[in-house]
Amino acid sequence: MKTVLASLLVCLTAFSTTAADDASKQHATDFASKAAMSNLFEIEAAKIEIASGKADDAKQFAQDMIRDHGKAGPVLNDAAKKDGIELPAALDAEYTAKLAALRQSDAANLDQAYLSTQGPPMKKP
Repeated sequence: MKTVLASLLVCLTAFSTTAADDASKQHATDFASKAAMSNLFEIEAAKIEIASGKADDAKQFAQDMIRDHGKAGPVLNDAAKKDGIELPAALDAEYTAKLAALRQSDAANLDQAYLSTQGPPMKKP
């Protein structure tokens, strides 16, 4: 009986560790996928602003976004590859719709439409 209980305890411990590892891997995969999707969106939205925007400060911001997200993308890709995480290569329907709406903005409102796609300012650590 003690052997059976000990074996059961070992199995339960191994199962809970595996479940925790699986949950952790899923969390990392979800985070990396969302980050990659956001990164792709930021670059594509900035390209639209640069091509069609009017305000110099918004265009400069878009240039900065392309530079920063252009650097972040390869770092994220390398980290994901090391962890065996496959990142999305294209935007999902939600981000595709946001880009379509941005492209359809009239010239007078494009700068504001572009800037409204940006979240709250990122805080430096």
